[in-house]
Amino acid sequence: MITILRRNQRWLLFIVAVLTIVAFAWLYNRTDTEKLGANKIAQIYGRTLYQIDIDRAVRLQQLAAILGMNEFLMSLTATAESQGAMVEEFVWNLQVLGHESELLWLKPGDVQVLDAIKALPAFSTNGVFDRKKYAAFLGEQLAPRGMTERHLEDLIRSSLAFETLRKLVASPVVLTDWEIRQTMRMFQKVDVLVVRVPELADSEKPKATDEEVASYYEKNKAQLLTPDYRSVTVAEVRTEGDPQTTDKKARMAALQKAAEAISALHEKAQQPGADFAALAAGAQAVVTETPLFDAQGFTKGATPAEKGGAVALPRPVVAEVFRLSAARPLGEIIQDGNSFFVVKLGKEEVPRPLALDEARTKILALLLSEKTNSTLRAKADGFRESIAKAVADGADFSGALKSQGLVSEEVAGLEPWSQTMDEKAFFARASSEMDEKEISAVERGPKGYYFLCLKSRHPVDPALAATRQTEVEKSLLERKQMLLFIEWLRLAREKSDLRFFHQRS
Repeated sequence: MITILRRNQRWLLFIVAVLTIVAFAWLYNRTDTEKLGANKIAQIYGRTLYQIDIDRAVRLQQLAAILGMNEFLMSLTATAESQGAMVEEFVWNLQVLGHESELLWLKPGDVQVLDAIKALPAFSTNGVFDRKKYAAFLGEQLAPRGMTERHLEDLIRSSLAFETLRKLVASPVVLTDWEIRQTMRMFQKVDVLVVRVPELADSEKPKATDEEVASYYEKNKAQLLTPDYRSVTVAEVRTEGDPQTTDKKARMAALQKAAEAISALHEKAQQPGADFAALAAGAQAVVTETPLFDAQGFTKGATPAEKGGAVALPRPVVAEVFRLSAARPLGEIIQDGNSFFVVKLGKEEVPRPLALDEARTKILALLLSEKTNSTLRAKADGFRESIAKAVADGADFSGALKSQGLVSEEVAGLEPWSQTMDEKAFFARASSEMDEKEISAVERGPKGYYFLCLKSRHPVDPALAATRQTEVEKSLLERKQMLLFIEWLRLAREKSDLRFFHQRS
């Protein structure tokens, strides 16, 4: 942004400086272009891209992520299937975006870029551009990454061109009444019949042989290790008084006093040769010596396959324990409720490979779990296919169930738009696009495998439709526009003649 402002002031000095730099570079710093050959990465639209070009594009992606430009990032990386692929997709699609924008003369001006930067939430305080935030961002976020405000301007310019280009590409998109009606089905309550697949009978349960256990051990013994066990000395400083009855002011004062005490203890404990237990006792902290326990908080059992009881430590404290090492034996201050904790590493039992006999119980449980799940899934799929075929041949659903020895339970009044995570909400969302009497695929829930049959749909509540339809239409249109742009970008990239100079793994 500052370079834009400078660009429109003292322009004569700027031109002189540029000409001087160009002359110096030409006369005294001629690059040996043959040395660049090893850094050639790809060719696109007939132009060679070097490693420096790729690094610049990667930095722009990082900058976009920092600034929360999620829609821009998602549009250029929508087809990526991994984090690494997202970076690659962004790099090449950014080149396509730049090329297509130039062809259409989509060149956002300095004023547009300036206004867009000022509008970024990262640089705003109460909705108003904050120069201090902007300056801090340049120093704290850009400079450490080897970036300048010019990178920011280039990124914003690309994002503005993207917005215009996307509107042009997506302008033919329209919604049909059928699409709206289908989408509004999400706001119809539904009644479903849930068919739960019974667990395996004893005679159906699979077995695992000694040979299978030994084979599994040989293939996976590098990952079959004893747990990482730690013991620590814990110092806990609790607030004074009853937090349930103390008024807010007194409670805050008590928390402040406890925080100061634990901070003083933590600082002293960092001194060479400090006696942590003695310092903790002197700070009137509750001192506890724990037995060895694992990352889940369970103490060491009699054998590697066994677990003892859980240690009486909050989860954040347990997590901090397993961030410690011999080089960093003192943990950070952890607050949990009305208590503050500091831990110091005691003993550490490094994981070691398990012998076959030690791992046998664990391996057997894993094999039986996999086999049982596979057998039960096959049984569930068989039930579902038999019933669906019977219904397709004209049988009644309840009769088809009965012939297979199954029963159903009716769950009425489900709301597919519900945002809860209980079992009924899963039933509702699974049936949101089903037609009446349609049978769903087999799913697995907390209570085992099941499938659904949609019994009936309720009419959409007029009041709910009135409040949601505009939102639905807007969301549906944006989704169609996005899909069209992504497809256009894919086809444009196919025409870019992208070629790589080196074989890619």
